[in-house]
Amino acid sequence: MADINKTVGDLPINVDNEATIIVNAIKNEENREMFLKRVDYREFRMKEFQTLAFAIKAAHDVGADIEPRVLSLKSKSCPIRFYVDPEVIEGMLTKYTETTPRNLAEHIETLKIDNIRSELVDRIFNSLYRSVLDPTMDLSAVEARLRSMQEIVQQGYSLSRSEFKTMNEVMDDFIEERKSGIYHRTTGFRRLDKMLTDGLKDGQITIVCGRPNAGKSSFALSMQKNLSNKGVFTPQFALEMPNRSLMTKLLAFNCDMAIGKVASDWKYLTSRQKEYLESEIVRLRKNEGILFNDKPTQGLADIREQIMLLQDRLETTYMVVVIDLFGKIREFQSSDNFARDYEKRLNETQVMTRELGVHMCLVAQIARGSTRAHKRPKMSDLKNAGAWEEVADLIMAVHRENYDPDVALQQQLTYGPDADEEREEASLDSEIAELIILKARMSGANRIAYFLFDKATTHFSEIDEEYQETLQNRMMYEGD
Repeated sequence: MADINKTVGDLPINVDNEATIIVNAIKNEENREMFLKRVDYREFRMKEFQTLAFAIKAAHDVGADIEPRVLSLKSKSCPIRFYVDPEVIEGMLTKYTETTPRNLAEHIETLKIDNIRSELVDRIFNSLYRSVLDPTMDLSAVEARLRSMQEIVQQGYSLSRSEFKTMNEVMDDFIEERKSGIYHRTTGFRRLDKMLTDGLKDGQITIVCGRPNAGKSSFALSMQKNLSNKGVFTPQFALEMPNRSLMTKLLAFNCDMAIGKVASDWKYLTSRQKEYLESEIVRLRKNEGILFNDKPTQGLADIREQIMLLQDRLETTYMVVVIDLFGKIREFQSSDNFARDYEKRLNETQVMTRELGVHMCLVAQIARGSTRAHKRPKMSDLKNAGAWEEVADLIMAVHRENYDPDVALQQQLTYGPDADEEREEASLDSEIAELIILKARMSGANRIAYFLFDKATTHFSEIDEEYQETLQNRMMYEGD
């Protein structure tokens, strides 16, 4: 290990010091406690040690043994994406000796000072050097950079590192983002994009919720269909519905054919219907934007690992990841305190979302009953509403005013299982679905976007601006 000589700029990495810290965190429980309290995996500069530092904490958090095989397995979920073989870890444990907690504290101090040195090198090359060469840069700005570097040296004795950015640095990031054209990420729906300032921004969480059979899963899938057509990768962890059911829905969407017909024996279809289906099958085969993972009982660690593998495979970071239903993740299956675990898992999901740079779309269930006249969902209807509201950047509730489960059941009993497929003459209002924006960090809440909901295909599509305004005015007149 000592013969590896990687550098950051012209600053050599203190390999032996970093290895000693890692080995002592593995070998000695007392040293491990100090390590977990005082060291962040990002403070190491060699990928091997960054990954192992992450793996030690991950194994400790779940109560696993801190041994080579476990650490090698946990290394796969590290954002650094650097797999460490168990034999490499065994070699480190043999080569580096165990030390006392006092000596380990000195090694940790050295690590933090090395980070100060590394930051100085980065500032010199990426800030000071560029500002000196820039003919438009005022000398006062160069002087300010020199002062900031001096402050870094002075605070190095306190072994601390400021993660704050000045307004000038934040403004540079803000302008660069707008120049890149990613300050707004589409939702896949033009009307909804106009209502939301950020759209589906990377590092953020959207909740799509609704009562049973309201169409929340179909809305998420309709959104995925639109996003894929716009070149956005949108994988779904289908924890409730198998791949074949999702494919049936997509074919129904694209063919404008009732789900029941697509799912039935195709020998009963007309030649024209078969032709449509065969054509859409060819088209969907070429759709690289939508991806499904219907493995049941997946946990957050599995989901994290799968997202990272997919990012590597697709060579991209940003994607809109759908989890349907979030309440089906493995961690909830044996929970003895559902509300507490919900808050904990949502917080973990928020951290994961920001670290991976994806947009997470979580499909959630809300309470079945409501005594309100229009039965429109409110934030308080959402199960564990406080936890959802804390982490979500956007919460949207799907509501179909003209859908009544009891009436739907009676129609099935009266007209048979194909009642919804026989699209009899009906008013346009009966096909209207509301998307109620319950929360939006960067734009107004308590607003409604209207969609056409096709009961036969369960597909959501946009309606024109004029009818949107008609519905909006009607709701204001009628009240809630």
